[in-house]
Amino acid sequence: MEALGARGGGAGIGGGVCAGRGESMFLWMGMGAAAVYAAVSLAVSLQIAAREREPRFMALLPVVFAVRHFVHGIGTLFWLLLVILPGDTGSRRGMKA
Repeated sequence: MEALGARGGGAGIGGGVCAGRGESMFLWMGMGAAAVYAAVSLAVSLQIAAREREPRFMALLPVVFAVRHFVHGIGTLFWLLLVILPGDTGSRRGMKA
């Protein structure tokens, strides 16, 4: 019975020991967003590879897009942290108050 998910949050993806319906829903939403991102990234990579007549772009560009978006997101979170934290953050970055 344990193999069928009788223990914990149920069987399937996201059905861990403490996972309920809310966590499973957010997991599926995240997976859906990741699938859409991957599909768009591959479609744009195909378009650019065809235009430039460079087949290796199909493999390289999705990685470049993902890294660029990840780093941009980290930079945005870091900036937000600097804005939220109290103190004179402008002088730390060499800006005049």
